[in-house]
Amino acid sequence: MRRRTLLPAVLVSNFEKGPCSGTAARSGSTMGRTDIENLAVRWMRFWQGGSLDDFDVVHAETFVDHSSAGRRADRAGLRAAIVELYSAFPDFKATADLVAVNEALGMATIRWSATGRQSGPFLGRAPTNRSVSFQGIEIIHCRGGRIVERWGEWDESALLGQLGPAV
Repeated sequence: MRRRTLLPAVLVSNFEKGPCSGTAARSGSTMGRTDIENLAVRWMRFWQGGSLDDFDVVHAETFVDHSSAGRRADRAGLRAAIVELYSAFPDFKATADLVAVNEALGMATIRWSATGRQSGPFLGRAPTNRSVSFQGIEIIHCRGGRIVERWGEWDESALLGQLGPAV
């Protein structure tokens, strides 16, 4: 079993100058380090085959997905993306390899690894029944016990390379 690594905010202070600093810096986050970390861990459960029952509880009504990849950039769009992912990879599991919290900004960065077997169409690829593994990183902005923003990147080329060419 992989262990999650937590980094002190001082090691991730470069986020204050990053692409999401404007919104987060103005937020006046009232959440503590443990609250932010717990919300990040709870959020990762959606990527571990967990139920989406409390999806709307975790994401603010005004949630904005800054990495929506052409879909709706609200919580309905993210929910639809998760449903689509699990339709293609019913056994998809993502593990948090590292969680770094910046309490001052109300943000957590999550480096993750994922595995799954493709049994449904995905990104123009017919089902291959191949197993894949790939990595990504998420930044979530938390306020009032909920996620208000998300930025994410994942290694799409590694995943598609493992699935093979689109037919």
